[in-house]
Amino acid sequence: MFERLDDTIVAISSAPGNAPRGIIRLSGPAAHAWIDRVFEPNNGSTLADAGGRRRYAGRAWIDEDVAVPAEAYSFRAPVSYTRQDLVELHTIGARPVLAMLLDRLTALGARPAEPGEFTARAFFAGAMDLTCVEGVAALIAARNDAQLRASHALLHGRLSRQTSALRAQLADLLALVEADIDFAEEPIDFLDLPAVTADLCSVIAALSALVHESACVERLDALPTVMLTGPPNAGKSTLFNRLTGMDRVIASAVAGTTRDIVASPLKLADGEVSLLDSAGLATLTSDALERLAEQMARRQLAAVDVVVVVADVNAPPADALDLLQDALTERPWCIAVNKIDTVFEADVSAWIARAPRPEAVIPVSARTGQGVTRLAGYLNSLVFTSSDRIAADRLALSNRQLNALREALHALEAARQWCMQIDAHHVHTELLAVHLREAVEALGLLEGRMTTDDLLDRIFSRFCIGK
Repeated sequence: MFERLDDTIVAISSAPGNAPRGIIRLSGPAAHAWIDRVFEPNNGSTLADAGGRRRYAGRAWIDEDVAVPAEAYSFRAPVSYTRQDLVELHTIGARPVLAMLLDRLTALGARPAEPGEFTARAFFAGAMDLTCVEGVAALIAARNDAQLRASHALLHGRLSRQTSALRAQLADLLALVEADIDFAEEPIDFLDLPAVTADLCSVIAALSALVHESACVERLDALPTVMLTGPPNAGKSTLFNRLTGMDRVIASAVAGTTRDIVASPLKLADGEVSLLDSAGLATLTSDALERLAEQMARRQLAAVDVVVVVADVNAPPADALDLLQDALTERPWCIAVNKIDTVFEADVSAWIARAPRPEAVIPVSARTGQGVTRLAGYLNSLVFTSSDRIAADRLALSNRQLNALREALHALEAARQWCMQIDAHHVHTELLAVHLREAVEALGLLEGRMTTDDLLDRIFSRFCIGK
């Protein structure tokens, strides 16, 4: 793939399976000429003569006698995804139609693209760095909203913008050190040891914050978890079914019906969560299976992100909360006081007034659906704005990216130690240069760039050595 960057490649670029729209993409010098062999614009023009950033409506010929409606999008180098001439053919998303068009284009001479080859061409053309490439791969593989937000941040270069600025600062510092080594016999002072130490501390602080505040993207595979818990027969299973819109669990007036922990995805305003329904918690149970189910529920309760205490409006608030004192101290929680359709409004207000946190009480009726939309909105605020969730302005990095940042930090810590342990007249600039170069190369590899040897150009572009 890397040795054949100038031939014309073709691939189906839409997702597998049938859909209203399918996409075939070509990139390379013959992309426009070959698309003219299968696509006919309505205005009678040809794409070979078309400019970039143009859309043409027309039809695509899947064989000599059969055509389907289609649109062609023309991009000209270097203003395209791959920085080459590129055409996207949008047509009916039936897999047989796309396969027949693909066969026609390969018969003309287009080479079937290898996995990731369009993005590889963009990378080698300088359209994106390695962190953005990883963002594309993460975007394709994203299975939940947290992964989607993390991949979006990588794709749009947020990591590379931060590390590039730090890498440039280190490269300037390394250039000074290299100049001090090369001109050691000259009466020119390039290094100011306190200033060097201050610069190192600044970069170390920035990298440390980046590592500390970023999550590991591999950990985003699991959705945030919200658990319904509370006394038996409070209506947890009915509320679970109402929130998810599916009858996943059996709801019964008989206490203890739910004995297994049941999970289902729940779509909230800002993302998706995993909603858990558990066995009811009681101070004393006689049935062995009920005791086992309660033990499982309490173990799961210790690992969830948000707790929803489902309480019966006909029972005092203490009946639900006394069972959960330990579980409600370290994570966001709220109370869904259920069965409000069975009492007067004044009774609901009185119940809320007796609760320890009235502002965290959401009155609902799982049977009728009253208040369930408000509960979902409150859960969204707890999950996606609480301090222990990944906020929209935080990065999620792969293990490779985190390791590169840690390698740079390790080298910079060693450089700072050298600066702090020796005085300005006995600075081992060669050792300092080694550590700085390690840090610069680690950040360069993070972005897929190799450092250059001619670092003195940074000095000569800013200073006049003869002065």
